[in-house]
Amino acid sequence: MSSPSTIHGIPIPAGGDDNDSVAAVAAVIAALEGGSITRRLSQAQIDALTGPQKPAGVEIYNTTANVLQVSDGSAFRNIPRALYAIWTATTPQSLSAGVWTTLTQTAEDDPEGCLSGGVFTAPTVGMYRIDGYCRVDSAGGVANDVFVLRVLHNGTTEIAAQSSSTPNTAVDHYLSVSALVPLAASDTVRLSAYNGAAAARSTVESRMSVTRSA
Repeated sequence: MSSPSTIHGIPIPAGGDDNDSVAAVAAVIAALEGGSITRRLSQAQIDALTGPQKPAGVEIYNTTANVLQVSDGSAFRNIPRALYAIWTATTPQSLSAGVWTTLTQTAEDDPEGCLSGGVFTAPTVGMYRIDGYCRVDSAGGVANDVFVLRVLHNGTTEIAAQSSSTPNTAVDHYLSVSALVPLAASDTVRLSAYNGAAAARSTVESRMSVTRSA
């Protein structure tokens, strides 16, 4: 049998040996049984496809963006996948009086590499859930000190916030926020805390988690 060529991981008979057709088909079947074969194309190759070459439902692997995509009949769209990122901080972080402070992490669980300095960067467009938590130390407190925890979108837009104030100076302040927000690729979210007290205070712990369902 003539040596086969390989297209997208499948051995294709070179032709010329009619008596070897059974063996050639067997070789293709063996390749297919090894796993699902998805067409691999660069973004330039995808852009060059004509309408008849990308009917709705055709799936490809974009080697430029490193994502699976499916055609909607006119363009290829990313296939959503589940994602999560969590950061925690158990080391006290100083909160200066009268200003907002971006909270940062001391540990993270971030399989997609989306976290940096407490800031989450969305890898793809999608609907994301953001949950944040912060505990402010009562040490040095004055009755009715005010603290605020918020989620910021792209560093400027506030999308969720909670405030805390108590007359009991021996009680820590516990704040939590949640938001469901549509993010575009490269959009960012972060937690920031406002210290409304007259002097600097410190966090005891803080945490942010970001999830996206498939």
